[in-house]
Amino acid sequence: MKKVDKSPSAGTKNDSSTKADVSSVSQPIAKHSVSSRLSEKDKAWSQGFAAACAITLSNHGCDTIVEDTFRCNFMDEPTMRRRGVDEYDIEILKPIIKEIKRKRLVNGC
Repeated sequence: MKKVDKSPSAGTKNDSSTKADVSSVSQPIAKHSVSSRLSEKDKAWSQGFAAACAITLSNHGCDTIVEDTFRCNFMDEPTMRRRGVDEYDIEILKPIIKEIKRKRLVNGC
């Protein structure tokens, strides 16, 4: 019976070409703040989303709809400020943010 080589480099001509350089693979990843990782498009989306929720809440008073919508893409106040959301919109959304945080604490989420 013939012995079969099941190693990852089996059947290769140059054994050194298949070995990964472990030192280059395990380099530490630089940590960046959330705002530096977001593109301008992502920041603009966050600003528009917050503005739409604030307008819906202030003009139509649909707090349950806004709460459900805002919860899906939740941003707390510091995050909204880092993303450039207008202070006027943040002020309007404060009660919604507070309620979402309260429900998360109560429900353990």
